[in-house]
Amino acid sequence: FCSFRMVYLPIAILAHSLTIYVVTWKSVMHVEYKAVYISHSILMLCFDIYNGILCQIYTLAPLPVIMCTGLLCTGTNNFVILVFFTASLCVPYLFLLFRMHQRLLSTDSRLKLSDRCQAIVLLVTSGAICSNIFGFYEWTVDIPNKDAFLTSKDLAWARNFSANFLVLGDSVGEIGPFKN
Repeated sequence: FCSFRMVYLPIAILAHSLTIYVVTWKSVMHVEYKAVYISHSILMLCFDIYNGILCQIYTLAPLPVIMCTGLLCTGTNNFVILVFFTASLCVPYLFLLFRMHQRLLSTDSRLKLSDRCQAIVLLVTSGAICSNIFGFYEWTVDIPNKDAFLTSKDLAWARNFSANFLVLGDSVGEIGPFKN
């Protein structure tokens, strides 16, 4: 996996940089659409760098264990940061889809919302998406007998790759307070 990520990452950085350049200088898009595409590309670039080098997270399914092999793997906050990037990537797309939908509607349509109502709907929906970050922060905790669980024969091989694990439960299907 690590070698694939090291090949993928330069390609992703180049692709996002080209996207930002083309949208900024070569596109005739509306200004607010340009801003959304650029912000989304910047978020994707940050996500790829974070997930490709700094915090490489792997789930060890079906066990409730998450393994981290990146440079910044120290605790559960890395998982919360990953969730932040994942949730924040939804917001520009939500904005873009909603604005384009509203522009496609005829002016006499009952589904057409004012700019103020659009902003409120986007704010509430974005808040609901981003509230997941706080849920992950609150409920992503290791089980008390983490070390004993990690020394089991099912996970002995994983110790060769990393010493950083998030153990959510003590058996298959059990995820502790994370189920909230």
